Amino acid sequence: MTNINMSEQSNKQLLGSLFRRKREEKGLLIRQVAAVTELDQAIISRIENCERIPTREQLLRLAGLYNLDIKETMSAWLAEKMVRDYGDEPYVSEALREAHDRVLYSLNSGPGLSNGNTRLPLNPSRDPDINKNVMRKPRRSPKKPGE
Repeated sequence: MTNINMSEQSNKQLLGSLFRRKREEKGLLIRQVAAVTELDQAIISRIENCERIPTREQLLRLAGLYNLDIKETMSAWLAEKMVRDYGDEPYVSEALREAHDRVLYSLNSGPGLSNGNTRLPLNPSRDPDINKNVMRKPRRSPKKPGE
């Protein structure tokens, strides 16, 4: 299997439109995609109609089904989310450049952002120090027979 390079397809195409085109090229119905990806048909329809941006998990399932390049698909997904959330802000270009610089700085100086003495994780849900204890549910003791 060869990965499809999204930039060869259309760099500016919304993911929903891309997913619809790929589904139609494969001759699949939405219900077939739903069965393979274990996603709800209504969610797939809303994604394809560009009424909803997929979650990370949904994106990965659909990209896998359509054999899309993960790096490019994730980049396009993040870009869509940023445009949706911040595209109409007056200083968005400057903010994106600042975020870019901060990400590069954090990659070169270790994980997270620094505000002096404290390390701030880039994404708390993916910080191994946080996930180690805080994100774990407490274990229940199994009940003994007769209790």
